Amino acid sequence: MSESIEYRNLNPSDYDEIIRVWNEAGLGHKPKGRDNRDRMTVEISRAPDLFIGAFVKDKLIGTVIGSFDGRRGCVNRLAIVPQYRRQRIAEKLVAICEERLKKMGALVIYCLIDKENEPSLTLFSKRLGYHIHDGIVYLSKRDNWDA
Repeated sequence: MSESIEYRNLNPSDYDEIIRVWNEAGLGHKPKGRDNRDRMTVEISRAPDLFIGAFVKDKLIGTVIGSFDGRRGCVNRLAIVPQYRRQRIAEKLVAICEERLKKMGALVIYCLIDKENEPSLTLFSKRLGYHIHDGIVYLSKRDNWDA
Protein backbone atom coordinates (compact mmCIF):
# COMPACT_ATOMS: atom_id res chain seq x y z
CA MET A 1 0.00 0.00 0.00
CA SER A 2 1.44 3.34 -0.99
CA GLU A 3 -0.79 5.53 1.18
CA SER A 4 0.77 8.35 3.15
CA ILE A 5 1.08 7.58 6.86
CA GLU A 6 0.93 10.27 9.52
CA TYR A 7 2.29 9.67 13.02
CA ARG A 8 0.78 11.76 15.79
CA ASN A 9 -0.18 11.73 19.44
CA LEU A 10 -3.35 9.93 20.37
CA ASN A 11 -6.10 11.74 22.28
CA PRO A 12 -8.85 10.54 24.60
CA SER A 13 -11.26 11.03 21.69
CA ASP A 14 -9.34 8.26 19.84
CA TYR A 15 -10.30 5.68 22.49
CA ASP A 16 -12.83 3.72 20.41
CA GLU A 17 -10.42 3.60 17.46
CA ILE A 18 -7.56 2.44 19.71
CA ILE A 19 -9.69 -0.45 20.93
CA ARG A 20 -10.70 -1.25 17.33
CA VAL A 21 -7.04 -1.41 16.27
CA TRP A 22 -6.12 -3.63 19.22
CA ASN A 23 -8.99 -5.99 18.45
CA GLU A 24 -8.21 -6.13 14.72
CA ALA A 25 -4.55 -6.76 15.51
CA GLY A 26 -5.45 -9.56 17.94
CA LEU A 27 -4.03 -7.70 20.92
CA GLY A 28 -7.17 -7.64 23.03
CA HIS A 29 -7.75 -5.38 26.00
CA LYS A 30 -8.98 -5.23 29.59
CA PRO A 31 -12.11 -3.01 29.45
CA LYS A 32 -12.86 -3.48 33.17
CA GLY A 33 -9.31 -2.66 34.20
CA ARG A 34 -6.29 -0.83 32.85
CA ASP A 35 -7.76 -0.30 29.39
CA ASN A 36 -11.05 1.31 30.33
CA ARG A 37 -11.88 4.70 28.86
CA ASP A 38 -11.59 6.70 32.10
CA ARG A 39 -8.23 5.21 33.08
CA MET A 40 -6.75 5.69 29.61
CA THR A 41 -8.01 9.29 29.52
CA VAL A 42 -6.06 9.97 32.72
CA GLU A 43 -2.96 8.20 31.38
CA ILE A 44 -3.05 10.15 28.13
CA SER A 45 -3.35 13.43 30.04
CA ARG A 46 -0.30 12.51 32.18
CA ALA A 47 1.95 11.52 29.26
CA PRO A 48 0.40 12.67 25.96
CA ASP A 49 3.65 12.25 24.03
CA LEU A 50 3.80 8.54 24.86
CA PHE A 51 0.49 7.59 23.22
CA ILE A 52 1.31 7.47 19.52
CA GLY A 53 -0.79 6.48 16.55
CA ALA A 54 -0.22 5.81 12.87
CA PHE A 55 -2.97 7.20 10.64
CA VAL A 56 -3.94 6.83 6.99
CA LYS A 57 -6.39 9.55 5.94
CA ASP A 58 -7.37 10.12 9.59
CA LYS A 59 -8.04 6.40 10.12
CA LEU A 60 -6.02 4.87 12.95
CA ILE A 61 -4.08 1.83 11.74
CA GLY A 62 -1.43 1.39 14.45
CA THR A 63 -0.64 2.22 18.06
CA VAL A 64 2.16 2.19 20.56
CA ILE A 65 2.11 3.33 24.17
CA GLY A 66 5.23 4.18 26.11
CA SER A 67 5.66 4.43 29.85
CA PHE A 68 8.45 5.90 31.92
CA ASP A 69 9.11 5.22 35.60
CA GLY A 70 11.82 7.85 36.03
CA ARG A 71 14.60 5.37 35.21
CA ARG A 72 13.43 3.01 32.50
CA GLY A 73 11.15 3.34 29.52
CA CYS A 74 8.79 0.64 28.36
CA VAL A 75 7.28 0.10 24.91
CA ASN A 76 3.72 -1.20 25.28
CA ARG A 77 0.66 -2.05 23.21
CA LEU A 78 2.31 -2.08 19.78
CA ALA A 79 -0.43 -3.04 17.33
CA ILE A 80 -0.86 -2.72 13.57
CA VAL A 81 -4.05 -3.71 11.75
CA PRO A 82 -3.28 -6.74 9.54
CA GLN A 83 -3.65 -5.11 6.12
CA TYR A 84 -0.95 -2.54 6.99
CA ARG A 85 1.66 -4.94 8.36
CA ARG A 86 5.06 -5.46 6.76
CA GLN A 87 5.39 -1.79 5.84
CA ARG A 88 7.73 -0.83 8.70
CA ILE A 89 4.94 1.06 10.47
CA ALA A 90 5.64 -0.82 13.71
CA GLU A 91 9.34 0.03 13.44
CA LYS A 92 8.53 3.72 12.97
CA LEU A 93 6.10 3.76 15.92
CA VAL A 94 8.72 2.12 18.16
CA ALA A 95 11.42 4.55 16.96
CA ILE A 96 9.23 7.55 17.79
CA CYS A 97 8.41 6.08 21.20
CA GLU A 98 12.08 5.32 21.93
CA GLU A 99 13.13 8.84 20.93
CA ARG A 100 10.56 10.37 23.26
CA LEU A 101 11.51 8.06 26.13
CA LYS A 102 15.18 8.96 25.72
CA LYS A 103 14.31 12.68 25.81
CA MET A 104 12.56 12.01 29.13
CA GLY A 105 15.77 10.46 30.49
CA ALA A 106 15.31 6.73 29.92
CA LEU A 107 18.68 4.98 29.77
CA VAL A 108 17.12 1.54 29.39
CA ILE A 109 14.14 0.84 27.15
CA TYR A 110 12.41 -2.50 27.35
CA CYS A 111 9.27 -4.34 26.30
CA LEU A 112 7.44 -7.41 27.55
CA ILE A 113 6.31 -9.91 24.90
CA ASP A 114 4.45 -13.21 25.27
CA LYS A 115 6.65 -16.18 24.30
CA GLU A 116 4.04 -17.25 21.76
CA ASN A 117 4.09 -13.91 19.94
CA GLU A 118 6.72 -14.81 17.34
CA PRO A 119 6.12 -11.77 15.08
CA SER A 120 6.79 -9.33 17.93
CA LEU A 121 9.74 -11.33 19.24
CA THR A 122 11.27 -11.30 15.74
CA LEU A 123 10.60 -7.59 15.26
CA PHE A 124 12.12 -6.52 18.56
CA SER A 125 15.05 -8.98 18.72
CA LYS A 126 16.10 -9.23 15.09
CA ARG A 127 15.05 -5.93 13.52
CA LEU A 128 15.13 -3.44 16.39
CA GLY A 129 18.15 -4.69 18.35
CA TYR A 130 16.46 -5.65 21.62
CA HIS A 131 18.14 -8.40 23.65
CA ILE A 132 16.12 -11.35 24.97
CA HIS A 133 16.91 -11.99 28.64
CA ASP A 134 16.24 -15.67 29.27
CA GLY A 135 17.17 -15.42 32.95
CA ILE A 136 14.44 -12.95 33.88
CA VAL A 137 11.09 -14.09 35.20
CA TYR A 138 8.18 -11.65 35.09
CA LEU A 139 6.12 -11.58 38.27
CA SER A 140 3.06 -9.46 38.98
CA LYS A 141 0.67 -8.89 41.83
CA ARG A 142 -2.88 -7.77 41.19
CA ASP A 143 -6.02 -7.33 43.20
CA ASN A 144 -8.04 -7.94 40.05
CA TRP A 145 -6.85 -10.12 37.15
CA ASP A 146 -9.12 -8.19 34.79
CA ALA A 147 -7.04 -5.07 35.47
